[in-house]
Order: sequence, then structure tokens, then C-alpha cells
Amino acid sequence: AERGYRAATFKEICGRAGTNPAAINYHFRDKRHLYLAVIEQGLAELQRRSEILNADPGVSPKQRLRQFIAAVFRRLLGRESPSALLRLMACEMVEPTAGLDVIIQRAFLPAFEHLCSIIADLSGRQPDDPVTRDCALSVFGQCVFFHHARPIISRIQYPNYDMPVIDHLIEHTVRFVEAGIRVAAGQEAFPLGTA
Repeated sequence: AERGYRAATFKEICGRAGTNPAAINYHFRDKRHLYLAVIEQGLAELQRRSEILNADPGVSPKQRLRQFIAAVFRRLLGRESPSALLRLMACEMVEPTAGLDVIIQRAFLPAFEHLCSIIADLSGRQPDDPVTRDCALSVFGQCVFFHHARPIISRIQYPNYDMPVIDHLIEHTVRFVEAGIRVAAGQEAFPLGTA
């Protein structure tokens, strides 16, 4: 997580783990398989603690969208954010390895498909409609921006992501996204100031 897959040497990994290369070779065969096991373990832990896919199906699409965005923001920006896993995921976006496919299949696609169903219910389009899928990608873009651009944001707007700031960002993003979905779906945008 600190150095990235390519920069972290097998020798460094063994040294920090307090084990010898033979043990890692025995259990994981090589650095690649060790790395994939680390990603799998991180994703399993993330899924155990995640609220992203647990929106209440009995509430309106608008409320489910808010629940989804709130869960993503709290996972990315909150105190219990899985920073090592998020760092690995960021590295995979810049320099992809076989780990990216694991991340896409285990973490991104389930959340993406879930979000597409919420947006479809909200917009009246189908989940596989290109407009729906573009809107879902834009929602993720909004949320991930506040995580990846944190060093910039902390210097120009929010020095700390405490709970009041996170709650504010959730509400802002929900309003912004709802208006964007309506416009993208060919509907009228909500008047400003309404939720």
C-alpha cells in the first residue's frame, strides 16, 4: 500500500512481515499471488463492514440514492476508512495489475449495478441504459473526487473531514447528483433549494 505493487520488493515484504521468502513462496507461490491475496482479504473485510449495498428497498429511489451516497462518503472519508485498501485501489487505477480485475469484480461492479438500479428507478430509464450507466459513473466520480483530491480540498475549503463536513458533502452531492440525473434523463431539474 505504501510503495505500490511494482516498487515493493519481495525482500522488503518479507522483512516487514518478519518471515523468510520460503514461507511466502510456500503459501502464495510468488509476489503476485501474495498481492492478490492481500486485495481479496481487504475486499472481504470491506464488504463485511459495508453499508453500500444495504439500502432499504422499502424507501423511495431518492432516499435510496441518499443512503448509497452517504454510505460511500462515510466509507471513503470516515474514521474507519480502509486507507491501505483504498491506497492499493488508487495505485491500481494508475498502474493496473491483475489486482484491478479482482477489485472490479468483487467491489466495483456489485456497487455499480446496485447504483444503476437506483438511478433507473429515479429516472424512469432501464438499469442498462447508457444514460443510467453514465449517471452512475458520474456519481462515483463525485464521491471518489473528495477522497483522492483531499490534499487539494483541505487547502482550499475543508481542512478536516469531520462528521459535520462529511454530512454537508453528502447533502450537497445528493442535491447535485439528483439534478444531474434529471437533466441527463431528459427531465426537468429540481428547483434550487428543494430536496
